[in-house]
Amino acid sequence: MLPNLELERLTSPRRYWLMLGVASGLGLLWTAGPTRFSAEHREMASSRTSTIAFSPISEESPSAETSIAPRPPAIALVEPTESSDLVGSTAHRALENVSGDQFPEALDAPIARALRAIEECQERYERVRDYVCTLEKRERIDGRLGIPHIMYMKARTQPRSVYLKFRQPAAGREAIYIEGRHDGKVLAHDVGLGRLIAGTLHLDPLGPRAMSDCRHPITEAGIGPLLETLEARWTAELDSKETNVEFCEKMVGSRPCHRITVTHSRKSPDYMFYRVHLYIDHALGLPIHFEAFEWPTASDPEPPLVEEYTYNDLKLNVGLTEIDFDVSNSAYAFGRF
Repeated sequence: MLPNLELERLTSPRRYWLMLGVASGLGLLWTAGPTRFSAEHREMASSRTSTIAFSPISEESPSAETSIAPRPPAIALVEPTESSDLVGSTAHRALENVSGDQFPEALDAPIARALRAIEECQERYERVRDYVCTLEKRERIDGRLGIPHIMYMKARTQPRSVYLKFRQPAAGREAIYIEGRHDGKVLAHDVGLGRLIAGTLHLDPLGPRAMSDCRHPITEAGIGPLLETLEARWTAELDSKETNVEFCEKMVGSRPCHRITVTHSRKSPDYMFYRVHLYIDHALGLPIHFEAFEWPTASDPEPPLVEEYTYNDLKLNVGLTEIDFDVSNSAYAFGRF
């Protein structure tokens, strides 16, 4: 019988150990491969985790979201307003920027700050139902700056209503205006012989008699109309290339205020005034003083004052009623006698 050569080659001791070594080597490679891959995968995952923080995912959350800290406000907070009825216990915002470079430059731009200040004043004024104050005004009429006019003022926001009683000049003169009533007329009476002869007058608020010594009609008197005018004019006029806006701290009487100064670099019919000073009361967060100036001239480099209004002793939400704007009020002097 011939020998089985194939069986002999496979059963040879030398070949047996060679095949066993090859098989062992393949087994080691097979087991080491997944282990090395798992280690590399864990290292890559660890590297990603160190650079991106993920918030925990709740059972209802469909996917992971990057954890982002809430953006802090761009305006600092000050003490609550003196009138708790106005804003309750919530502190209102001041005009100073929070220190640091964590906010976009646009939020710190002077024009943006000025517009935001007016917006915040309007937001506070929306919570004002009524107020009383002593209104002091000076106005330039036909090129002549008049004497100060001082009046006791009552105002209501809904419906817009104004009561004025003059202290100087013409002490004792009174006027009442209520939006949407009395056919849009101002109810007024003069003093002295004029009161005895004419009694209660029904005047067109834009007519020559009502507008005597006035730049603005009674329909535009008060803090609300002032804010509306500033918002409209500053939105249209403030230009970073032609307008300088500055902020500082000033006093109006005993009241600390933020002062915003707006100055235009060139004269233009598009600009109402050359310069404006607006004083916002620290505690109330509302304007209590306003000054506007005309453009200076070669002969007079000092800009002339055009109009000035001060709301002294301002008290908010005092509870005015219909009788406060009624000519039949026994404390008033309307009627023929």
